[in-house]
Amino acid sequence: MKKADPFVAPDSKREASARRGQEAPRIAVLGASAGGLQAIEQFMRSCDQLSDDVLASWALVIIQHLSPDHESVMDALLRRCCRMPIVYACSGAVLCGGTCYLIPAHADITWEDGCLNLHTRPGRTQPHHPIDRFSLSLHGATAASAAIIIASGTGSDGALGAYHLAQHQGQVWIQDPHEANFPQMPEAALAQVPQANIGPMPSIPGKLFAQESRADAGQSSSPGSCDEGLEPLDVLAHLLEREHRLHWNHYHAATLMRRLDQGRQTTSSR
Repeated sequence: MKKADPFVAPDSKREASARRGQEAPRIAVLGASAGGLQAIEQFMRSCDQLSDDVLASWALVIIQHLSPDHESVMDALLRRCCRMPIVYACSGAVLCGGTCYLIPAHADITWEDGCLNLHTRPGRTQPHHPIDRFSLSLHGATAASAAIIIASGTGSDGALGAYHLAQHQGQVWIQDPHEANFPQMPEAALAQVPQANIGPMPSIPGKLFAQESRADAGQSSSPGSCDEGLEPLDVLAHLLEREHRLHWNHYHAATLMRRLDQGRQTTSSR
């Protein structure tokens, strides 16, 4: 009797074949390591504020560094934060829009032939970069329409994946290193992709997913741009964030306008 593959869920290959003809969702990769749970929870809570229609065109793949010695409870933790369906990735699975996929503690994951594939993770003596491994497996139109979000963590995992997706015109979003519990991973990604979008985790889902929803409606056409299709104050807030690391996302419009007026008055009096 043939031994079952522990990485393949029952009927997953049959389901994959049945769904290959459907339009594939865009892929958003959220990578984190040490101190990343808080950032992931912030991201998911913000996703919960978005409509199902906005989220439906995206499949979220969360890759956090996990100990292989213990089963992950990430699904239970994240279900407290959002209504989005949360499942563990399995080989042969075709991504479904509006769904969050988690990496199992004992495996790495790649994207091959339009579906997920799980692999035995390397031994403890070898470098372990699961975020890079998955991101580097995205190519062509899949990479061009994808996005990667790098959150808190030590080391440099995700930096090569971010560079790879940027080279393919995909989007790169990075948690502000000053707000990350461990800034090394965000800093490493920023060193590889200096033009990346930077901000606090709660602000990223609305900018990424809602902006691309407007692009689908013909209101914005530039992949990777977070300015087009936004209100003028949103554009200004993003420029301040990107160029000067000043975060105005959570300020009311009236407060931002008042600060701008004060700045103009100070400049004109010189």
